[in-house]
Amino acid sequence: MARRARAGRQAHLDCVAIAPPYRYAETAPSPALAEWVLSFWHFAADASPPADAPFAVWPDGCTSVAIVSLPRIAPMLTVVGPRATSFQPGVVAGMRLVGMRLWPDATPLVLALSPRALRDRQGPPPPTLAARFASAVAAIPANGTSDEAMASLDRWMHGERDAFVSPDPRVRRAIHAVASARGEATVTQVARAAGSSIRQLQRLFPGRPDSRSRVCSCPATTRGTLALRLSNDAAHWSRIAAERSFADHAHLTREFVALAGLRPTDAARQLSLTAHDNVAP
Repeated sequence: MARRARAGRQAHLDCVAIAPPYRYAETAPSPALAEWVLSFWHFAADASPPADAPFAVWPDGCTSVAIVSLPRIAPMLTVVGPRATSFQPGVVAGMRLVGMRLWPDATPLVLALSPRALRDRQGPPPPTLAARFASAVAAIPANGTSDEAMASLDRWMHGERDAFVSPDPRVRRAIHAVASARGEATVTQVARAAGSSIRQLQRLFPGRPDSRSRVCSCPATTRGTLALRLSNDAAHWSRIAAERSFADHAHLTREFVALAGLRPTDAARQLSLTAHDNVAP
């Protein structure tokens, strides 16, 4: 059994030597959408992952709305809520997704859904949201490139933006404060950065602000660490630990496992299997 598993891993790596089996691209939204959308993204899988290394999606404090295309199945809409842990979406050969990452405070403004209700959830949206996005699903070209798919979703959002409420600037400042401090800022410091009192901040953030802080800071920590590895795949994890202000390699490993649910070496393996285009932390 172990010998077959090793052979399967080697065959998978031999394919990678020719071309990575996964491709992931991002693009910035057009300026008119930037206050709600952080990025549009596209993912394509030309092969299924090996059984001993399922594809993992990193923690993210944002909500993503995506259109999923599978071989011989009609495109469908899915919503992935904010989460402080990684998850395995069940990638298969031929899978294509095009989606958008919303600012953490934009979920209720764009989707009329509570981020708290979506936390750690992924799957089909409520029927009302599915009906709203039905024309978006139809607008994505069946055989288009990643750029064409993302541009189509951007154009569709343009037609909807008049219905979106602008974000509260105090909430947006609080989110920037949480992300820049990697979740280490106190509620008092976040309230000061937002230009509000702690009581106002508590009203603006349903639930405990410190709990929301962890969810918002996880992607900043994880994506920033992965971005350093992605920009220089030869960099040793000890060097990355120093650049990201971890005490040492062991500290980075502990934090990474806690945040991403996998070891840095496993994350590096997935990065090596994925071609990235225009990805920023």
